[in-house]
Amino acid sequence: MVDSARSARMIADPDEVTPRAVAWAEAAGLRPDAAAVRAVLEDEDAVFAEDLASALVRALGFGFPDGDG
Repeated sequence: MVDSARSARMIADPDEVTPRAVAWAEAAGLRPDAAAVRAVLEDEDAVFAEDLASALVRALGFGFPDGDG
């Protein structure tokens, strides 16, 4: 469980979002990495939202033709 001060800075609780995101990705035929998904959701050091979005997409199991992911 996330403490209240930290949860005030989050959009959603990783305890709730991680399994739902992983289940969604698996249902879509992807191979998500649950630990990586959670790490992205808990990342407080990222400077740019784009970095988090890219990391989340990769953690959910999306691959890209250029080898990124």
